[in-house]
Amino acid sequence: MPPRTTFATTTRGLDRNSPPMKLFEKAKKYGIWNPSDI
Repeated sequence: MPPRTTFATTTRGLDRNSPPMKLFEKAKKYGIWNPSDI
């Protein structure tokens, strides 16, 4: 797979309430996350 050369932005931003974003925020806070928390 070739590396990406472009990216897209959205006007709505990120969904901070989605499970992946919650795990990301938890990982930033605690330095670790558990996939079974989903």
